[in-house]
Amino acid sequence: MKRNTALLLVGLIILAVLGGGGAYYAYRKIQQRKNFEFRYEGKFPVGAQFDVEAFKTMILADENVEDVVEGNDLVAFWELDGPEAAKQRVKSKFSASVANSEVKVRYQDKDKAMAKKILQGLLQGYQNRLKASGGGVPQG
Repeated sequence: MKRNTALLLVGLIILAVLGGGGAYYAYRKIQQRKNFEFRYEGKFPVGAQFDVEAFKTMILADENVEDVVEGNDLVAFWELDGPEAAKQRVKSKFSASVANSEVKVRYQDKDKAMAKKILQGLLQGYQNRLKASGGGVPQG
C-alpha cells in the first residue's frame, strides 16, 4: 500500500469518527430539547401577614382550575382522557412562594404560550373570586 493511500484511509477513518461523534452530540441535544419545559412566572406585592397555603388553596380551587381547563380546552390540547386528568396536571405544575413581601407564582409547560395562558387564567380567576367575596385585589 502506498503512503498516500494509507494517509487517505487514516483521514477517512478520523473523519468518520468525528462525524459520528458530532451526529451523536446533535442527537442528544435534540432529545434533551424534547423534554424541555418553559416556565412562566409573575410577582405581585403582598402584606406581611400573607398566607401562601391559603393563597394556593384558593387559586387551585376546583372551580378556578375547571374554568382554566375548559377555557383553554386543555383536555384536547394535551390529549388526555378527561378533565380530571387535566386539572391534576395544572395543579401539579403550579407553584407559589413568598419572598421580600412579594408572591412569586410559577407555571411550567412544554408550550410557552399555553403556560402563560394557564397562569394568567388562574390569576384572573383568583382575582375575580376576591372581588366577588369583597376582598381586595393585590396590585402589581
